[in-house]
Parts: sequence; structure tokens; C-alpha cells
Amino acid sequence: MKKRILNNANKVLTNNFTGKMSIIQNVGIATQNKFRGNIQNTHATSAATVALLPGHYPTAGVSGTTIHYHDKSELTKAGIVVDAIWDDATVSFASDTGNIVMSPADPTFTIRSFRKYIELNPMIVTSMTIHANDVDAYGGNLKLKKTNPFNVPAEIPVELDKFFSTEQYQDNKIDIDFSGDEVEISDDVLMLLVVPAACTVGVTMRFA
Repeated sequence: MKKRILNNANKVLTNNFTGKMSIIQNVGIATQNKFRGNIQNTHATSAATVALLPGHYPTAGVSGTTIHYHDKSELTKAGIVVDAIWDDATVSFASDTGNIVMSPADPTFTIRSFRKYIELNPMIVTSMTIHANDVDAYGGNLKLKKTNPFNVPAEIPVELDKFFSTEQYQDNKIDIDFSGDEVEISDDVLMLLVVPAACTVGVTMRFA
């Protein structure tokens, strides 16, 4: 399978929001394969960078006698600054003054099993929804990069504020449509998201 992150890395993705909402829900979108997980940043003043996908870097670690999959030491060695790796866990950051609480929307389908499935089965992301209780969550970029142990590939930023309109009826979510610029996620894709201080974010990925 040909691996790609975006068909056109130089294209700026934009929102085609028109201010009108359809009363007919697209059943295909509602029932297609998707995964949602939540991230809560409890720190009062510090934003947190979370690796939704860690690229090819090993993340297995041990806490006491428990094995986990959010060890960020290999990413740190590679110069990638993150506060947490998406996992079914709560991790401290900012010198242990805050926590990043991560959980799946449905406990039957864990973040860990999602990541493992992606490692074994590359998938095409057709769209994403980011829910947040603070519009500051849309002020940064969703960062994508294919990783390897040989060089440092270019990073592709997806500007989240391009998908937010002050005219939209709800300000608690944005929808990112990758139509024409589909994203393939696999075991070598790094995906970073910044979660503002005192903010809870939900991330939904939908697949072809």
C-alpha cells in the first residue's frame, strides 16, 4: 500500500462552512468506522502537547510492575517534545503540577488497542472531529509527520482555526474534512495535538 500523509503537502486545508446546517444527518458518516478518545488537561496554566500517534518510536515502559505504552524517552531523544503519548492512562507533566487524563469514549475499545490495530493495519482517515470545552483548542495546529530512523522529514501542519467559524451554531467542535487530501495513518506516522490548560478535548477519527 502506498503510504502518504497528505496528497498535497503544500495545500492549506480550509473550512467550507456556509452557515447553514442540514437537518438530514449523513447516515454513512454516522455509521462508518471511527474511533474516539478523550484528553483532559488539569493544569491551570500550562498547555500540553499529546502525541496521538507516536510514529515508529517505541513507547513501552514499566511503572512499578505494570507495563505501559506511553514512555516518551525515545521521542525525547529524537528531539520531539511531547508531554504525553495517547494511552489509557493518567500522566503527570509540568514538573508534576498537572495531569493529562486520557481515556477512550467507549471503554470496550481502548486507546491502546486502537494504536496496536493501526500499527498492523494502516488506515485512511477521511475526516476528524475535535470537541473541546474551550475554543482555544482550535488556535493551534494538528501536526503530522512520517518518521524514520535516518533523517527528519518535513512536518505538515493542519491549521485548526481554518475549520472554525464564528458564524457556526456550535463552538464546541470543529470538523476536519480530508476529502482529496486523505491521511494515511500507520506505524510510522507522528500526530501531535496541543491541549490548552484546563481544557478537555475529544478526538474522533473516521476511516474509509
